[in-house]
Amino acid sequence: MADDFTATVSKRILLAQADSHLAQLVEYALQRNPSSPEVRLDTSAAVAAEVVAALRQGPAYALPAGDRRLLAAVKHQLDYLGLQLQPAAGEQHYLVVPTYDLATNLQDLQRPEKYGLLMYSSAARGWANRAGRDDPRPNFLKQQAYHEELPADLTCLAGVIRAEYTSIGEDVIYFVNGGVHAIGEAAGLTATGKVLDCRPPPAEFALICDAAMTAAKSHLYMLGGENLTGQWATTPLRKYDPSIDTWFETDPPSSVERLTNSALVSNRHEGMLLSIGGYSTSAADDQNEADRNRPMSDRIAMLDIASGRWTNNPSGCRWPGAALTGPRYPRGGLPRPSLSAAAYDEYSVMVVAGVKGQQARVDVLDLRAWRWREGIAQLQRPGKDSRGVSVVAYEGKVVAVGGQAAGTVGDDNEEADEAQQQQQQQQGEEDEQESAFTQTGVREVWSYDPAANAWSSDGIARMPFGISRASPVVARVSV
Repeated sequence: MADDFTATVSKRILLAQADSHLAQLVEYALQRNPSSPEVRLDTSAAVAAEVVAALRQGPAYALPAGDRRLLAAVKHQLDYLGLQLQPAAGEQHYLVVPTYDLATNLQDLQRPEKYGLLMYSSAARGWANRAGRDDPRPNFLKQQAYHEELPADLTCLAGVIRAEYTSIGEDVIYFVNGGVHAIGEAAGLTATGKVLDCRPPPAEFALICDAAMTAAKSHLYMLGGENLTGQWATTPLRKYDPSIDTWFETDPPSSVERLTNSALVSNRHEGMLLSIGGYSTSAADDQNEADRNRPMSDRIAMLDIASGRWTNNPSGCRWPGAALTGPRYPRGGLPRPSLSAAAYDEYSVMVVAGVKGQQARVDVLDLRAWRWREGIAQLQRPGKDSRGVSVVAYEGKVVAVGGQAAGTVGDDNEEADEAQQQQQQQQGEEDEQESAFTQTGVREVWSYDPAANAWSSDGIARMPFGISRASPVVARVSV
């Protein structure tokens, strides 16, 4: 009940979510007046009507669209009452790989239409490759170009703004395209497969590669990157507000003039951002020998989103994996070391570094003590090359997708080691008929179980084809 609005809802529905604040209010009302209990909401009639609709309709309820103020008020009231909206029928959390590199020569890309949106469901225990006419992604992702001299260049980043913070009441996957072959493009993809037009980052950041991007609550955040026009710019933190389709430039971590190849991640509650590692440069020309051999930074910078204040190396904490990552330009040039991070519970952030000729380096940061946990299981995959592996939290675990196998393009024609060759031989006649591109990207998907402190490739099926340097996300998708 609210001013100018009254509705009757059954006790069974009101008490369905027993741990909610609403259930407590109902119990209190029953104690006061068992024969005619009444719960009054301190809100408008329109919001109260939406709360009643959410209670009555359950999973079929859809948040109001079109009125941003009403939507925000409804979300606030539902959150206050402790009501958790159930996914609509047919909607579930998917592991989605919307953008990736193929890490191969051009002759293996004669049929680009066969490489589509990759989606994994634990219910189906398999991957769907939505390709060709079934591919709902924006055109600039379907037609992504691959350059003969730079086959492993990552040109697109992805992040998800959850339904609770969007104006349409659906999860939205946002893409930002920049790099060697794209003049700054951006778009969104809704849970129902609709493409949203989005303003790209400012023009001066159109040709940016090796930037880092993540989402936190209602905004996207993009940090750093290398300007491929040869004209270096400063490294701002770029923030995108989808409600007004506008990018803002805010302060980057202090003492950093330019930053590339870093990891950017929000914590589980999305109240802070962490910038980890990366190459900090100061010379105007990135061909400067000192810049080329500059080591990976061990810096950790924390941004309190509410205050907009950065803190460098909280409690003296620094990333221990930096020393093993190597210089900005390894022998043979591209591709550079890769860095990826994921928050898999309220207090844990995993950082995975991929380096040429080495197994991946895995570290886990405990946000309660700002200390790195000891004895974390390392990701040991066949072969000795871990570049391009990307991680994302999915159903309580950390999932590692993609990467480059030993002996791929950009390795000075290194041969795959014996373990990699044996694995390829064991893949059977089906794999022998696949293109060389499957032999270079990685199909196996590994998952880390925090409870067991162990990695396994048995939990998630192999991908339809091998990929590298992906931007995996998790989103609620209607299929």
